[in-house]
Amino acid sequence: MDFIRETAKAVGFEKPLKEEQLLCLSSVLEGKDIVAILPTGYGKSLIFQLAPQVIMRSRGIPASKSVGLIITPLNSIMLNQIQALHSMGISACSLDYSCSKAQTFEFDRDSDESGDDADCDNQILTTAPISDILEGKYSLIYAHPEALLSCAQGERLLKQLQKSEMIVCIAIDEAHIILEWGAEFRKDFSRIGENLLSRFPDIPVMVFTATAPPKAQQQIIRNLNLRNPQVISINPDRPNIKYSTIMRPPSSQTVEHLEEILIPIMEGLATEKQNYPLTIMYTDTSVISYSYTYLEKNLGNRQYIGDSIPENRIFAQYHQTYTDKMKSFIVQEICKADSRIRFVMSTVALGMGLNALHVRHVIHYKPPTTIERYFQETGRAGRDGEPSYATLYYNNTDIRSNRPGIDKAIVKYCKNTSSCKRAVMLECFGFQPIQGNQNCCDFCDSNHGQEASSV
Repeated sequence: MDFIRETAKAVGFEKPLKEEQLLCLSSVLEGKDIVAILPTGYGKSLIFQLAPQVIMRSRGIPASKSVGLIITPLNSIMLNQIQALHSMGISACSLDYSCSKAQTFEFDRDSDESGDDADCDNQILTTAPISDILEGKYSLIYAHPEALLSCAQGERLLKQLQKSEMIVCIAIDEAHIILEWGAEFRKDFSRIGENLLSRFPDIPVMVFTATAPPKAQQQIIRNLNLRNPQVISINPDRPNIKYSTIMRPPSSQTVEHLEEILIPIMEGLATEKQNYPLTIMYTDTSVISYSYTYLEKNLGNRQYIGDSIPENRIFAQYHQTYTDKMKSFIVQEICKADSRIRFVMSTVALGMGLNALHVRHVIHYKPPTTIERYFQETGRAGRDGEPSYATLYYNNTDIRSNRPGIDKAIVKYCKNTSSCKRAVMLECFGFQPIQGNQNCCDFCDSNHGQEASSV
């Protein structure tokens, strides 16, 4: 364990490693597969980012022969992490969908900042040839499963990586996506085990997610064909997040209800500016479009911090049709402690792997279809440990039994008015609330902080 701690410090990870992080890395050194079920904000990505460094130093092999392959679902995750790694001096890149080139970051030579003072603000996104990967120039290779499994170039690269023996560990990040997306949407997620991991039978596989009930854990293990993996998990309860549910009017009255919600948000943005609590509202594209237009029209020049340019707007929209450049700007901005963006209206495209520590409030204007997704998305609030809030608006249409993909657990959570909401959620994952929480949920508030009822 001391060797792992020393390696982490040597490569620039300054925060002390937690017990579960050390346990994961120790298991990887022993060549074991692991399934790590750790809460949002716990530091799962640090584990797979450190793994190639730990393996390299323990075996005394060159960096070009100690490379980690990271399978992850969203560009925003890849680019955000690669940029942060580059600022620490750790080389990383991501593959595009065609597997014809890689993306990485380099410091802007025209910037005044350099050396030890350089950070993410003076880096520029650049492309690199696939040959750089095969020469071992990157410690970490990020990729979508489609890049490696659905095109001839990806197939060829996999064969070359297999032959080169440079891959020393493989990580599957946000592994719950295998179950959520693998059946119908992005089917290559369901092929990772059979078509990718099978090529590297002696390489330790690290599987990460923040939420996986026991049944889901076994499904993931079977799907990936893991070899007697060590399951490492802790109670996913986030005591600093307070949960509330609010019944919203029928969908025919959505516009009127949205305005009721947006008016206090708008007034807060206008008066508090950069001091307004950073808030993410998850909803669908029609609500995003209406809400964005409403704020833009009613705030006028008050929607900016500083000059009236788009980059200074205090609210933003984030969805699939936005360009990668625009989405990257939003992600980079809200990851800052002093972000100019204070309110983001988004689809689920924003979130997984997002290292935004200072989100104070997560609003859902319509529940997701599963309790796992809801727990994941609310977990983006309060990653710095400060008091934060999760508010869910729903109506009967949102939780109808014939809504595609809806599960009973999220319906139970929405309808529950007789017991602690936190307890109802955690029961799905086989845990109970951490005792002594004074900022639990709206049910506990109305019952004068009584202990969580049995559920």
